[in-house]
Amino acid sequence: METIQIDLPGHDYQYSVLVGNKILASALEKILSGYSNSKIFLITNDTIQKLYHEMIDTLFMNRANVKMKVLPDGEKYKNQDTVNSIHDFLAVEKANRGSILISLGGGVLGDMVGFAAATFMRGIAYIQIPTTLLSQVDSSVGGKTGINHSAGKNLLNNRCRLLLM
Repeated sequence: METIQIDLPGHDYQYSVLVGNKILASALEKILSGYSNSKIFLITNDTIQKLYHEMIDTLFMNRANVKMKVLPDGEKYKNQDTVNSIHDFLAVEKANRGSILISLGGGVLGDMVGFAAATFMRGIAYIQIPTTLLSQVDSSVGGKTGINHSAGKNLLNNRCRLLLM
């Protein structure tokens, strides 16, 4: 596993990208070890849940402090209503500033969950696990997040506090 440090020009902000082959379990353990008392919230979509159900069970659902929300898949759900449903989930499950929000999915999901992380309680920690090549090079780099508005694509956006990509 190799760690690459990213510095954003013009911003007092940096984060690490972990790169390697078959590193997800060890990378998650490395990062989550410092958050053993934190509530962890996993957000995925119905397509990813079906494809990765064994990995989800192995890596996440055996932890007592993990709650999962499954969203519908598709660009048409990249909107404020879906983000509100994530905020509602976090509020009902009593997320706090020490909680971690994890996105497991492609770019649409990463953008929405990152936006929710950036806007819930003025920002909570966020881990993005991109599952498509496009999301690995687009939505997961730089911490940019966004959701669509009726007037246009990605009109509502923010930066999130990333822990892992």
